[in-house]
Amino acid sequence: MSFLKQLSGLLIALVAVFALIFLAALFIKGGAWVSAVVLPFVNVLSSIALFLTILILLPLSFFKKTMPFSGSMLLIASYVFGLAAWLKGFLWAYNLWGVIGVLIGVFLFGVGVVPVGALALLLHGMWGPFFTLLLTVGTMYACRTYSVYVLTKAENQASPSKVIDI
Repeated sequence: MSFLKQLSGLLIALVAVFALIFLAALFIKGGAWVSAVVLPFVNVLSSIALFLTILILLPLSFFKKTMPFSGSMLLIASYVFGLAAWLKGFLWAYNLWGVIGVLIGVFLFGVGVVPVGALALLLHGMWGPFFTLLLTVGTMYACRTYSVYVLTKAENQASPSKVIDI
């Protein structure tokens, strides 16, 4: 009798594992479909953000009164660039390495699909998309770093100094 209990427990565990794998694959396939639909809109939004960043936000970041606005908008733009990079990395990982590539990327704390996608592009010799992905990631980091710098500088200029000169 205990043998049958153990066997039924093992079968239930196997069914549960296969059900989880099936659901994960279904989730990834659905995510790939959604990413493919959303990416063109995010690319347009990213292009607009880049245009506004270069022509408006960067020049505004040099003036004391507009620093807080510029820094905040630069931070928002960095998230747009980050979303574009994540979607591109996800789709390239999925298209070149399938569900396994995406799972590896997801297990790298969610953002791992970008380096996995870049690695897949690199190993397949797809240089144009590889450098586009790197440029998108670089733009995101540059914009985020500069926005933190501008916001910190604006905050330091807004608060009076607490140092007493004697």
